[in-house]
Amino acid sequence: MSREYLDRFIQGFMEIDAADSWAAERASDMTTTTAATAAAATTAAARIAMTSAANPWTNSFSPTSVMATSREVNSIADAVVENETNINSAAANNNNSEEGHEEVEEISYTPYKPAKLTYGKIHPDPVVENSTLGAVAPPDVTYNLAMPADIIYEGKLSNLQLEAVVYGCQRHMTDLPGANTFHRNGTIQSAKGTMEEPPPIRAGFLLGDGAGMGKGRTLAGFVVENIARGRKKHVWISVSNDLYEDAKRDLRDLGLSEFAENNCFNLGKLPYESLVEASETSGKFSTAKNTKKKGKGRKGKKSAIKKNLSSLDPSIYEEGVMFATYSTLIGVQRTTGMSRLEQLIEWCGEADFDGLIML
Repeated sequence: MSREYLDRFIQGFMEIDAADSWAAERASDMTTTTAATAAAATTAAARIAMTSAANPWTNSFSPTSVMATSREVNSIADAVVENETNINSAAANNNNSEEGHEEVEEISYTPYKPAKLTYGKIHPDPVVENSTLGAVAPPDVTYNLAMPADIIYEGKLSNLQLEAVVYGCQRHMTDLPGANTFHRNGTIQSAKGTMEEPPPIRAGFLLGDGAGMGKGRTLAGFVVENIARGRKKHVWISVSNDLYEDAKRDLRDLGLSEFAENNCFNLGKLPYESLVEASETSGKFSTAKNTKKKGKGRKGKKSAIKKNLSSLDPSIYEEGVMFATYSTLIGVQRTTGMSRLEQLIEWCGEADFDGLIML
């Protein structure tokens, strides 16, 4: 055996070992592929070894032949990976489409009408509710309205709006347990700093009607009902000052035209002064009744009222609806340090307040 043939023999087996090792590493690296991918790589490596063993003295030992078979292994592995990726993608799309289809099938709506309220005219627009909510029976009606009867019989409030007022006022008659005062430092103290039982706090009511249901008119109905019950002061907080005129319009539509004109106040338009305590010059102020006599006609009446508002005659603010925006409540006067929130709390009467806070 010549030295040339011996060198070729040794070189061939070295190339077989290198190809075998490369195929094994290729198979072990593809951990996310299927078992078919690893099997294909191992089979290709075996083909290299078999070819080399059958023809140890042929050109199969050449680097060109070994690299060609290596490319074959690589091609097979890539094809299997691509095929598996396509299968997984198709399965994911199928699952998403099935989930979306199930969601569409689950959402259904049914026509809504009051289940327990038996009076009031039908709402002018069709109203629906989620079928799941419709399967839950509402509570019994135990509250009797005190508002003027013409609001009900003339349909100024529909049966759906009346239902909200009834359930809301019914809920307001419930007291929440554990009415304690929470301080800014994190401590809890009973009302007025004593060990006495704190005063009760009335429960609230969430009006979750959608757009177009007339929530502003419903809130005006709450105001009318509470005025009829003797509660004189109420707070109406909204996002924009533009809704101030809408609130007055809703009150006028329910028969409170004079109240809306004379007793609806925009907190953001008032000076930073007390709306309750009389100032040193309060004796010079005219009362609200005298104010109505001043001026000629509607224009004179408005100018006289505006003049007294600027003087902050406390008698004007004895009752009414105080409208404010969220941005107004955080306002603070730089000279006196008085905040709008403090001004509003003082006007409400602090712990003695029994009116509405509408948000």
